[in-house]
Amino acid sequence: MYLTVSKPRVPFGALACNIDRMFDDMFTCRPTAESEMGWVPRADVHENDNAFVVQLDLPGVEKDNVKVKFEDDTLIVSGERKHESNVDEKNFHRVERAYGSFTRSISVPKDVDSEKISASFKNGVLEITLPKTDEVKPKEIEIKVS
Repeated sequence: MYLTVSKPRVPFGALACNIDRMFDDMFTCRPTAESEMGWVPRADVHENDNAFVVQLDLPGVEKDNVKVKFEDDTLIVSGERKHESNVDEKNFHRVERAYGSFTRSISVPKDVDSEKISASFKNGVLEITLPKTDEVKPKEIEIKVS
């Protein structure tokens, strides 16, 4: 008896993913091919009244193997996920996780107070908070009755 493993096909699935990735690269970071970089961590970027917040998925990456830099209004996160060398590679049936070095560059508005940027790392998620300068924070204006 033979075991056949099949994967359901989604029409244009890979094409749609590649187009989404291309637009993400064009509008949110410096364009670079994933094959040139090793791998690229996925990121969420959101904004609140006080800061821009960037969250990157870095499962299996040690905190000491990550560097965060801010220059020319660009947040640059780089590092490396090392391959577990204690496993005999001859017995692998599938390898889908990417290993090696990575770099992710994200452009942010000029309204960031670079002296107050902070980063935390918890459960494989790197969260970077980029506080806004006081000039761009929303201000409530009191209405005086005359």
